[in-house]
Amino acid sequence: MRTKLFTVMAVLLVTAVWHCSAAIAGDGRQQATERAAGRAARMLLAALKQELTGALQEGGPVAAINICARRAQALTASIPAQAGLPGLRIRRTSLRCRNAANRPGPAERRALEVFERQVHRGETPAPVAERRQDLYRYYVPIQTAPLCLVCHGRPGEIDAGVLKILRERYPDDNATGFSTGDLRGMVSVTVPLSAAAGENNIADYPETIAVLQELYRSEIIASRTYSGFARKAAEEKYYCVARLFRALSESETVHAGNFKTILNELGLEPEKFPEPDSTIADTRTNLNWALKVELSEIDTNYPKLITRIKPEGNRRALEDITYAWKSEMQHRDLIKKMKSGLGLFFGKIVEKLKKAKEYHVCRRCGSTVFKLPEKTCIICGSPVSLYKKTK
Repeated sequence: MRTKLFTVMAVLLVTAVWHCSAAIAGDGRQQATERAAGRAARMLLAALKQELTGALQEGGPVAAINICARRAQALTASIPAQAGLPGLRIRRTSLRCRNAANRPGPAERRALEVFERQVHRGETPAPVAERRQDLYRYYVPIQTAPLCLVCHGRPGEIDAGVLKILRERYPDDNATGFSTGDLRGMVSVTVPLSAAAGENNIADYPETIAVLQELYRSEIIASRTYSGFARKAAEEKYYCVARLFRALSESETVHAGNFKTILNELGLEPEKFPEPDSTIADTRTNLNWALKVELSEIDTNYPKLITRIKPEGNRRALEDITYAWKSEMQHRDLIKKMKSGLGLFFGKIVEKLKKAKEYHVCRRCGSTVFKLPEKTCIICGSPVSLYKKTK
């Protein structure tokens, strides 16, 4: 009798531990999925804001309408491929829509009504995550900013030319009359549960995790090193070299951020590491060192790391590591051109170097260029608005 009792207790204990572990793993997957959804929403809002700001500066309010009418949908469509979760869908919706295609579904309407009540009470609405049926849903409220009022303000405050175009294009427009702080709408992100579960099982990715930890450390060190090189070049009045090194530093920071995001989505944090000793030599020596390191990264390190993680099939990790590899190739070419341009005249053309080239770094993949592509990033395909000019 006692043996049977112990057996039953043991079975119950094992069952309880299993269910507890499954619940913890499920919570970890949900948190990782929410982080990915939040990142997708932030990317969309940042891209839209940059496009609208640029359009207003270049062509005024009418140009901004064209961004909303033509570019917004394309920008939205580009986000899922960047988010790293298969099946992710993202859209903007509102209780007061301009485009009928953006009308909310039942679950979205309930979330919008909650946000609306919070704003009316003087509260600041925060993103909401929920699990319904076979989907994770993530809602990010959008409050009306001054920039929005150009096209969504009160009719008497909107430019007459803008109103004319709105009435012609959107005869059923219901998206004017807003004031700063009003709830304009929200970003709605959905992710299938199957995709969330399949992407975030730590036990499936031991090599991938090890590689991500290694790469995170090396990218952080590279970013700090290039930042030091930039300061040295500026001290020596090689301003174009300083700007190049600052761009390379920003690119390495993007790579590190991508690797950290993947680790976070797997429920992990980057491992801490001691601050390395770094010697900042003269600019000529620093350029030679940088070129040697980039060649090693391109020819040896990245191919080996990609080979290590391929069998585990983590799509996001493979994608971001490949992006980093391709941008390191850009780094090599830029350093080579800089060295070739300076050549034997190192130290003799300081005045000419004061007008440094402007470099641009893609905030999604780290692509580093001095001439912006026309529409999309040449490495990751993100909208060109995600490029940031180095200072």
